[in-house]
Amino acid sequence: MSEVTLRMEPPLAWVLLNRPEKHNALTPSMADGLVEFLGMLSTDSDVRVVMLAGEGRSFCAGADVSRLAQFKPADAVRFHRKLNLVCWAIRSCMKPVVAVLHGYALGGGLEIAEWADIRIAADNAKIGQPEVNIGLNGGAGGTIMLPRLVGRGVASYLAMTGEIVDAQYALSVGLVDLVVDACSLMDKARELGLKLASKPPETLWAIKQALSRFDEMSSWAGLEYEASLFGHLFSEEETRRRFDEFLKGNGNTPPM
Repeated sequence: MSEVTLRMEPPLAWVLLNRPEKHNALTPSMADGLVEFLGMLSTDSDVRVVMLAGEGRSFCAGADVSRLAQFKPADAVRFHRKLNLVCWAIRSCMKPVVAVLHGYALGGGLEIAEWADIRIAADNAKIGQPEVNIGLNGGAGGTIMLPRLVGRGVASYLAMTGEIVDAQYALSVGLVDLVVDACSLMDKARELGLKLASKPPETLWAIKQALSRFDEMSSWAGLEYEASLFGHLFSEEETRRRFDEFLKGNGNTPPM
């Protein structure tokens, strides 16, 4: 049985962590599978949005500690670098990536989700970076993305205490973007995915690139990059079509 599976529901694609008996604890082969699927979906013209979720009772409980305990330092670095590739595959995917969190979303599982464009969580989700409790720092970019999402102070608190928090707390600090009733999570996630899929794909890509690169640029470089993307979108037929619709009075909402 594959530890990562793909379910196509055009315009959505569901990438599913599939070790439910282990709360989808991460292994090196799972990292490889995630990179493969994300790379493939990035250029699939039938896919507008990638949904990242977990089978069974949890999204992902982090790395498989029973395997980590057997690692030598070189093994740990190799595994971390595989997780780095997962993070970068999410970051560089040309489609929006939505992480759908339920049950446990811990450690490396949460840290991968932090690289997604949007995170939607069930109200019963348990969320945290508890690696400190086994003597480790956050992997999978956890010490990079966590402070960008919640600020240095909250990031320090979560990473240094290893506290596992509920979904409402995660929402209040910006770690997740939406919290919904657990019974309706998949329906609400699908609604969100379809809402994103209704937007112009080139525009979503431009927004994703701008938001991602701003973290890596000076303010002026970010302004210049935003301007270049803004200009590029004026060459897109979809943008022109939407302008025409709006000017004819058929637009749903004002663009500004």
